[in-house]
Amino acid sequence: QFYGRLKEINQVIPSLVRVHKSILANLEMVVAVDADHYLLEFADGQSCPVAISKLRKIQKVWQAQQHS
Repeated sequence: QFYGRLKEINQVIPSLVRVHKSILANLEMVVAVDADHYLLEFADGQSCPVAISKLRKIQKVWQAQQHS
């Protein structure tokens, strides 16, 4: 179990992106962004919600990673 703050994890592992109030995600593992349902989809079939306020920024960052 972890009793620290997500902000602390994000400082130690900057490749993780805060996608929701209580969720950090590694965008390198994302295979699709479902903007209609506000979800990130991962290669293993799992998904996680994305905050509406963060969706556009996350889409841009993820798309930029796909093209690099």
